[in-house]
Amino acid sequence: MSRVNEFIMYACKPTQYPNIMQPVIARTISSYLSLRDCWTCQIALPSWEFFVSSVFFLSHGSEHRLQELIDQLGDTDKSTRVAIQGDGPTCPEGAFILMKLALDSFAPKRRTNLVSLDLQKHSINFEDWENMLRERSFCLAQLDDLALTLHHPDSSYLCNEQDPHPVLFLRSLTSLHLKLHCNWDSVCYLRLLRALQNVRKMELDERLVDHHGIAEEPHTPPSMIVLYFNNLSVLRCYFGSLLFKYLLVSGKEIFPKLKNLHLDCLSEKDVHTAQRVVTDQKSLEDIQTDYSIVWDRGTDSDCSWCSQCDSAIKEAKESTNFISKILHHRSSPPHLHLHLNALGEEDNVNATVVQLLTQSTYSILSIECCRPEGRLDGSLIVKYLRSSVCSRACLHIFGRPLPPSLTELRISAELCYNFIHTKWPAQLNGIASGVRTLTISPERWLLPLWSSLGTPVTVRDLGQLLVLFPSLMTLTLCTRCLIRCRGLEDILFACSHLRRLYLHSRAFESVHGLLVQLRLSKAHQRLEVLLFNCPYDIMRYDLADVQNLPALRYLLLRLGSSSQLVVACVADLFERLSSLEWFVYISPVQCRTFVCSRMSPGATLEFVVLETDKIPALIQRLPQLNSVFWERLLELA
Repeated sequence: MSRVNEFIMYACKPTQYPNIMQPVIARTISSYLSLRDCWTCQIALPSWEFFVSSVFFLSHGSEHRLQELIDQLGDTDKSTRVAIQGDGPTCPEGAFILMKLALDSFAPKRRTNLVSLDLQKHSINFEDWENMLRERSFCLAQLDDLALTLHHPDSSYLCNEQDPHPVLFLRSLTSLHLKLHCNWDSVCYLRLLRALQNVRKMELDERLVDHHGIAEEPHTPPSMIVLYFNNLSVLRCYFGSLLFKYLLVSGKEIFPKLKNLHLDCLSEKDVHTAQRVVTDQKSLEDIQTDYSIVWDRGTDSDCSWCSQCDSAIKEAKESTNFISKILHHRSSPPHLHLHLNALGEEDNVNATVVQLLTQSTYSILSIECCRPEGRLDGSLIVKYLRSSVCSRACLHIFGRPLPPSLTELRISAELCYNFIHTKWPAQLNGIASGVRTLTISPERWLLPLWSSLGTPVTVRDLGQLLVLFPSLMTLTLCTRCLIRCRGLEDILFACSHLRRLYLHSRAFESVHGLLVQLRLSKAHQRLEVLLFNCPYDIMRYDLADVQNLPALRYLLLRLGSSSQLVVACVADLFERLSSLEWFVYISPVQCRTFVCSRMSPGATLEFVVLETDKIPALIQRLPQLNSVFWERLLELA
């Protein structure tokens, strides 16, 4: 078998075949290999496992599909990834009990093909998790990636350092996202970490008893338990956590391979303290460090099935119901994300927003509205949108010129609606001259209500708003039923420098009408990227209009037609449009995606037809990974 593997590794080198051909190669040779042999191919194809795997979602009704889950876990020709979808199963103990029942059919001496398990939406009692591993660890011998929320309300269970029973975690794990819920004492916490010393990537969201803030200087952590993370290269944790203190004290001695560190902080002051502490440690000089500030992170509303601490969660919700969430994420480029609810303390929100914006260091600003409490029908939407803190906070954001460093703005379609119907565009002139990228998308919780809204925005109204962004080069519109229009004339007229256009909408009457308008708009002969996502069909002659966009490099269509029609005429499209590099067509009806590429002018076309759920893995291997085009394709896949 070694010779076969050597041949595969040689044949699949990136210099031998374009990345787009990797799924074709994977499917061809996977039919000759067992699951065990397939793992060696990851050396040549980093995204290999995605092409020979299947996903099983644990959701409402999954308790009736137990045998289907067992059969999938026992398939020796594939690997399986399991994750919770929606709120997960509604049976007692949720997804965890289903996994235990499925694994019981394999225990104690049969292995499953499970390589990835995501149960973090359901909080699991630590004793139950450990008992499950003791009895079924052999079944999970191939588990590589794990996301988990552990609940440990009784700190007496593991507080004895001399406990002869070690904490169990699988040695096969390389990636772990672990959330520790409720009260964990330091000894129990450290004994748990000792079981995780083989992982390569770890995100640790801990809830220690004394974790209500951080000290000015780190203290030396307990030294009773010795830790060595010899393989860890990526770490995300709280600044002030015991794990971070171990890193400061021991550095490369116990973290010899650490390359990336992400610290979650509780305030701007904590960030400055963390930066100073990390900078002073010479042993951390070669580690890439990022920082995040998180407000109102005390509640875990997304974590269900935690009966032991249900009352604590309710109390936390009640105490934070009137506090708006603001997440300030330090990244590259710097990103300010505002997530506000309707009942927030307006004065506090406004003061915080103004303080952050005056720093003038942000390149990206995102604004979202939280779902209000209680039932909200269509007749109350307008009243809610105009009275919410989210809208009022925007008065302070857009009441003055935006920072010159701000180049990208992401707002909800509801705010856009509010801007237009309160005649804000007339007041906002000249405040956003530096914004080059604008994204308008609806809040998910409001989507079902837009169809009943009696006063939609017209495309002419939207054009008046877009005029405020004279430097706009990238426009993303996810309009749904918010905008009623026949064409793009006003949008195209308002955005004279547009290079990238992404449209997700049922508002337009046809694909043909859109493409004709693009062809007739002389100002948009410079358009380089076009994405159109709607339920309508496309005709052969519609693609002829695309040929009149001479600068077009990337074209992505997600329409109602089958892919066969597009495949038949795509070669002619590439021949007539010399600038075109990538063409992607997604057929939701067939759940298939057609991809065609030309690496350079005159080069041979490379094309492949994929199952749509394989797109994320393909994107990871594409050379244009950082392009906004591929980000949009990932959203559709």
